[in-house]
Amino acid sequence: MLKRLTQGAAAVGVLVAVWTVFAPAVWMPDHPQVLTNVLVGEFAALALAHTVYRMASGRPPFLSVALAAALFGALIAASPLVLGLVVGLTTSNMVSGTIIAVAGVAAAVVSRGDVDDRGRSIDAADEAVEAV
Repeated sequence: MLKRLTQGAAAVGVLVAVWTVFAPAVWMPDHPQVLTNVLVGEFAALALAHTVYRMASGRPPFLSVALAAALFGALIAASPLVLGLVVGLTTSNMVSGTIIAVAGVAAAVVSRGDVDDRGRSIDAADEAVEAV
């Protein structure tokens, strides 16, 4: 149940990250804010899309990719505070960044639930036992 919920949250996070890429076209902020939205939004979309792909394939998401998505979400949420407030875009970025960060953290929690005592994924540990 938690895996499906997290997979759905990550899929929503992908859509929100794609919105973040195109949002500057609506509000026309300064150049640094546009670059931040486009670049960090693309990286967030890629990280969360990779997470959704792994989970849909029955494999756990990579912890590093999930944490990167959470970091990208935090950067998107904080960018208006650092680069300047723009009416409309500030709210959009803060909400979008929060959704992306929460999806990344949820994926990280799910990825850590699928490891054995040595830190290996359970799938890898099962494959190692079957190979012997």
